[in-house]
Amino acid sequence: MNDGFEARFQDALSTLVSTRAPDSDDVRATALNTLTDLILESARIGERRVPAHFAELMQALLPRVAPHVRETISRRLAPCDLISVDIARYFIAETSEIASPMLRLSPVLTSDDLLHAATGDCVEKARAIASRSDLTADTLFALVERRDPVIGTSLALSQTQIIDEALAERIAAIPNLPRVAARRLIGLAELSDAALSQLFWLVEEDARRDLIERIMSRRGEGTRTDEEPRKANDASADTQLGDALFALAAVGDRAEIAKRLAGALSLPRALGARIVGDLQGDALTIGLRAAGIGADRATGIILLTVTEAGRSYNLLRTLAGLAEALSVETARFVVDLWARQEAGDRPAARHAPAVARPSARPQRATGTAPRKLEDVVADISQRTGS
Repeated sequence: MNDGFEARFQDALSTLVSTRAPDSDDVRATALNTLTDLILESARIGERRVPAHFAELMQALLPRVAPHVRETISRRLAPCDLISVDIARYFIAETSEIASPMLRLSPVLTSDDLLHAATGDCVEKARAIASRSDLTADTLFALVERRDPVIGTSLALSQTQIIDEALAERIAAIPNLPRVAARRLIGLAELSDAALSQLFWLVEEDARRDLIERIMSRRGEGTRTDEEPRKANDASADTQLGDALFALAAVGDRAEIAKRLAGALSLPRALGARIVGDLQGDALTIGLRAAGIGADRATGIILLTVTEAGRSYNLLRTLAGLAEALSVETARFVVDLWARQEAGDRPAARHAPAVARPSARPQRATGTAPRKLEDVVADISQRTGS
């Protein structure tokens, strides 16, 4: 772009803005796009300064064009360091669609600008800055405090060097993080047992075993080898509960398994159902060991309850190995952490009801008692002839 053209361009736009009344939206949009081209071209050829009246011209024209034009200009100028901070601030004060490109990329925004977006009312603007690598500690803390999984994922996957173990711990506590973010956090920091137990539900099989092995190692335990004797408590751990759960597993009554396991471990019913319904089987293995059920009996229950374990010998062998390696104390420790997290994630009641109303559900007739365990066992024995 030669000097003659630039001079003519500046004269034409100066005349346009001085009238304050361009003929049409097309003229204004054309003027802004041409001005944007000139700024980007100046940055490309290495110029470090744009004449001050360019900023004045852009500020005069931007309010007079349609939002989609401002969004396009924001996206084009976002990575450019030749625009003034006033222009950048004009864009970030707009709607999230217009502000987000500038918030995500602009090098001219200050740390105060970013902190304001992190603490503002618009979550989309906060999400836009979460992937930046130049965030201060205050801004990072403000973002984490929003407890937004999209923000948590951006922070976990970003290249920000300031994310230390304490901040990683807080990110790990954000609910509903995706698997990729959980895996990144596990490799990023030496997380506490509480954080590891929460991330357990978010990652796949191999990462789960790594988490449990970390917790076991910290508690002075390790994977049992073939040369090591079986734990003493395994020999006496086949309790009445283990027999009951095995009988229920044989008839496929997962709901009752969840109910009884939750009762034995003093867990919320929802957590008991989550443990039994987990498709990978690790959670059930830990829950059974926490209830004091021996490795052999636990393996039988897993075989009958976890669908994939019944199809894959390798998975069944892995879960059986976990049951043997995991002590009752460590399993109970992990389950207690799950219970605390479940209680912490549960929303508080909005109010206490003033009057206890009768249930709308029909009452069960007194003559139809629930099926007893003894009846279930007898039914199995009759079917199998044992």
